[in-house]
Parts: sequence; structure tokens; C-alpha cells
Amino acid sequence: MLDGYRAAALAWAACTCLLPACGQTEGTSNDAGDASVHDDINATDVQPPGPSQKNASMFAPGSIVDYHVTTDQTDWDHMIQSAYKGEEVYIPCRFEFDGEAFEHAAMRLKGNTTDWLPENKLQFVVRFNWYDKKGRFRGLRRVFLEANPNDPSTCRNNLSLHVMREAGAVTPRSNHARLYVNGAFYGLYENIEYVDREFLEDRFAFPDGNLYKNGEFLKTNEKQDDTSDLDAFNDLVWGEPLQGDHSDFYEKIPKLVDMDALLLHVAVEAILPAGDSFWSGGWNYYWYHDPTRGFVILPWDLDDVMSAELAPADADPLTWTSVAAGDLEPHPLWALARENPVWRAQFKDNLGRIEKDIYRDLGGVAKECCARVWPDLAKGPHYAFDKEEFDKDCQYLQDHVTQRSKFIRDWLDADGK
Repeated sequence: MLDGYRAAALAWAACTCLLPACGQTEGTSNDAGDASVHDDINATDVQPPGPSQKNASMFAPGSIVDYHVTTDQTDWDHMIQSAYKGEEVYIPCRFEFDGEAFEHAAMRLKGNTTDWLPENKLQFVVRFNWYDKKGRFRGLRRVFLEANPNDPSTCRNNLSLHVMREAGAVTPRSNHARLYVNGAFYGLYENIEYVDREFLEDRFAFPDGNLYKNGEFLKTNEKQDDTSDLDAFNDLVWGEPLQGDHSDFYEKIPKLVDMDALLLHVAVEAILPAGDSFWSGGWNYYWYHDPTRGFVILPWDLDDVMSAELAPADADPLTWTSVAAGDLEPHPLWALARENPVWRAQFKDNLGRIEKDIYRDLGGVAKECCARVWPDLAKGPHYAFDKEEFDKDCQYLQDHVTQRSKFIRDWLDADGK
């Protein structure tokens, strides 16, 4: 433990007037990511820069990286005890990766409050801009450590994002990370690149548009708080009757939405399949409003894929809706898009390409992932992984891919009828 760390961190934050007590809460000025003047959107030769090389080693595919956090035990206990009350609190910490340290970071628990019970494996977010809104570690605002208790293999997000990336969708990077707390190994996590302003700057030539989590919550440009773009989108999409002639809608929607990106995205979610995402009627995704492309859908929280209940191997690629969606209704944009013969054919073409070139080999990727993560899962001191359950889930993933691949091929051969 770092003696006096809490006092030093709080003193530093206080002297710069950056404590939450100064009036900041998460999602306000600390994380606004407000837009600034960027490249000329009328330029025709502007290209997106691609994933940042400053943090590439943190997300090296197929690897396990080591993250170290140091914090005062009193603060740690406070964070855990607050969880019993359903309260989300940040505590000061020191973060280190590959010999480089960030002295004034903050961390909190993540996930639903039911995930914070001591019998579950705790999940974490480490923030570098909590005390200083300009704080970054290798260009990142935060580190996101995921461990869904419903994913015994701890591989589902990584497998899903692998397919997304290989298919050509704009996708967060991911691998696994060992977390050490005050020098002691704490556990293994899926290490997922967060979708925020920095992500937009790395992936889009014009990153100044609005970013919406779950299709509705503004996550950039908060100070402007102008959601008229989403209002126009919702008016068109949710205002279109599902029955009748849609020719006017089919003419208008491509002016608001990058339909190529959408049809690629839903093809990946359909082939996995995803149990709680856009394709299946859920809300785990982002909209980014690119000023040149329109709304672009971005993947997020794909840890419920291949679920026997939410996303079985025989889920119909066009019509499946998940019980996780609650009302068992598809998103109206997908319901309308799949009725368009041109877009329906494009969706099927995407399915066929992804199944042949990427998905049918995913069972081998899953096997490699399981072999890679088990040694660290086995020694995790704070959450006992059952080897029999782990092996069963890993085999289930491989069998699911085989079954799903065959189902998709048969479905396409029958032309989806």
C-alpha cells in the first residue's frame, strides 16, 4: 500500500479545485468531451486516423496485459461498503502499466448493483480525468475492466468484438488484463476500449458529432446539449408505421443513417447471435452522428452473445427478438430495413461473407481464448472459478459456433424462408 496516498491525492485534487465536491459529478464537465473545430467536412481526402498507437500495447489482440492500482485500504473498504447501499463512488488510486504510472487516477465499481455482491467477481472502471478533466493515460480517459458473472469463459466480449473488427465494422479493441491491487493479484478481466471522444478521434475523420449511449444518452458535446439530430432521427424512425408503403421512409432514412454500416453491424449481431443488442431488440450499442455519414452504429456490451436462452444457435437472422428486450419488439429501424428488398439482400450478403470468412473459424478462436485465460482465472483469489463449469462453457461456445454456422448456411440456402 502507498502510505498516505489518499491524503496526497485529495490534497492535489483540492489545490486544483478538481474534486467532485467542487460541483462535479460523472457525466458533467469531467467527461464532456465537448466538440472543437476539426477538419473541414467539405474536404474529400480526409481519412480517419485509425486506432491510436499511443495505447496499442494495452489492447494487443490475443494478449493478457498487467494493470496495477494502488489505493488506501480505507478508501477501498469505503468503495465496497458503498456498494451494499447501491451507491457508486470513486476513490483515488495510482495506476501503472508497463512501467508508466498515472499518479492521480480514480476508480469505481461498474455494472449493475446486483453484480457488486461479494459472491460475484467485482468489475471496475479506472478514470484518468476524474480529478483533472484533461487527464489522459496514453491518450485514454479510462480503463474498462469487464467480468460478466453470466460469462464463465470470460471470452464473449472478446469473441464478439473480434468478429466485428474482422468484418470491417468500427469497433473497440479488446483483450484481457490481470489486475493487481496494492501489489497483490486480484483477478483477470476482459479489457475493453471505451467508446468516448478519444475513440471518435481515433476512428473518424470528423469526430465532433454527438455520441449517444443506448441510442439515447448524450455522451459528447454535453455543454451544447443539442439533441435535435437524435430528435429528427427518432421522429422519422419511430413515427413510421410498420404497416403500409415505406417508399418515402426508404428515401429519407439514408440521409440520416449510414445504412451500409448498420446492415454490416446487424449481420454480425445476427450471426453471433447477440442476445441484448440492436439486432435482437436490446439497447446495448452507441449511435455516433458523423457529420458526413449520418448516424453510425457502434457495438458495445456484447457479453450476452451465444446465450442458449437469449441467443440460441437456431435464432432466425431476420426475425429473432430476445427476451432481454422485455417487450419482444425489434427496433423499428431494423424492422423497416429488413422489409426493403435491397437492404434485405445486402444483409444476407453480409451474413454469407462473415460466416464463410470469419465466423466458422470462431470456435478455434474461442478454444485459444479459453486456454489463454484459464491459468489466471484458476488462481484468482477473490472469485472461485469452477473448472468443470469453465470447461463446459468453453466447449459450449465451440459447439455453438459449429451449430450456428450450419444453421446460417442452411438458412441462406433456403433464402431465409
